Amino acid sequence: SSPGASHARCRLVWRPQPMPRPHASLCAMKAALLLLVAPVAMAAWPPGYVNRSFHQTPKGFLHYVVHGDVAHTPPFVFFHGHPRSTEMFHDLALQLPPSQPFIAVDYFGAGHSDECLCNETADEFVTYNQFAVWVLDICADVG
Repeated sequence: SSPGASHARCRLVWRPQPMPRPHASLCAMKAALLLLVAPVAMAAWPPGYVNRSFHQTPKGFLHYVVHGDVAHTPPFVFFHGHPRSTEMFHDLALQLPPSQPFIAVDYFGAGHSDECLCNETADEFVTYNQFAVWVLDICADVG
């Protein structure tokens, strides 16, 4: 088994170790990771270009956008740098072939996602592993 978290055709390739999943074949996608931390000009998504949704977690709602038919073509999954939003992928997305779907997820406290319902006094935060679980849930929901 190669490193990463996956189920069906959905795969987060940035994971250094396997992540157990309670349900193994929920998503019909594979995911590619792009971390862009350089400053970029933000541009709003063109009307109708993406579908906006929210995924409820115990730590708040995560905002994400979906473009294309993710049920039939493996999408890219984009994660923005801090402090950015899904809109940082606007110019990149417009350069993709029209047939290439994608999902872009806002981190807690960024874009249109909720602030994290974490206990800051106790230095509580959401780990990358937990965030990956929720992103895989999003993949399953849309695919």
